[in-house]
Amino acid sequence: MSNPYALSLYNEIQNRFSVDASNMPMSEWICRNTTLRGVPFSFRKFPFQKQIVDDMHPNLCVTKISQVGITETQIRKAAAFVTRNRGVTLLFTFPSEDMQKRTSQTRIQPLITENPVFNRAKEAGTTQIRSVGIIQIESSFLLVTSCTEGEATSTPADAVFNDEVDLSDPGILALFSSRMQASDWKLRQQFSTPTF
Repeated sequence: MSNPYALSLYNEIQNRFSVDASNMPMSEWICRNTTLRGVPFSFRKFPFQKQIVDDMHPNLCVTKISQVGITETQIRKAAAFVTRNRGVTLLFTFPSEDMQKRTSQTRIQPLITENPVFNRAKEAGTTQIRSVGIIQIESSFLLVTSCTEGEATSTPADAVFNDEVDLSDPGILALFSSRMQASDWKLRQQFSTPTF
């Protein structure tokens, strides 16, 4: 017979803290702390994604084919980055406002709300900003924007993730990258299905 107090303490620890370590790769953190459709996230179906997720090079460019889950893994990588690093801002861009809103509402918001690891401060009673474009995770921010000049000129950032680069204005993408000039991170990751 197990000790109910020990089990209660174990459950409390599981609910209050993420599984993390300083040397833990991003892919392992994502698998141990996030779910997809109610089951732990896995790279089993597309094992090549793991290497992309673990690559924290300051200038990563990925050419992808459709429907291989790169947008999904980069959303998780972005959320993991702002969760694991306090006080950072990550801009995640999409080519159009329609794509930004649709992806935020159908993929990013469910990921954030369904996984306790992104809601520790909220559960502790601290108010967190949560909207289609702004997701606060403790003292960090994930800003989900469309690729427009107004969005690219208003916020300093530590990281910029650009989805569907081929559909975005190259001048605006450069403007987004300039938002990292004051950051120690300067992490720029771009991924796209080629349009021609």
